[in-house]
Amino acid sequence: MNDRELSTLIWLRVRDIVKMFLEQGGISAKEAFNLIYNSQVFELLSNEKTKVWHYSVHMLYYLLQNEIATGKVELPECQ
Repeated sequence: MNDRELSTLIWLRVRDIVKMFLEQGGISAKEAFNLIYNSQVFELLSNEKTKVWHYSVHMLYYLLQNEIATGKVELPECQ
């Protein structure tokens, strides 16, 4: 995957995660973007080598919620 493709994929994932935050309510789009862009999940998502970009939006949202709650990111193990 080239850099442009990865950037596009990341943007689409971030956009959809923000939508999920907005659907849950209680948080603005600006706050949602700040949470995402300042998270460990985003760092992993931005690194092509981690392959986190292939996770579903729902999984990324779950990982982000877990990071917010615990301060840790625990990636699911591949089987």
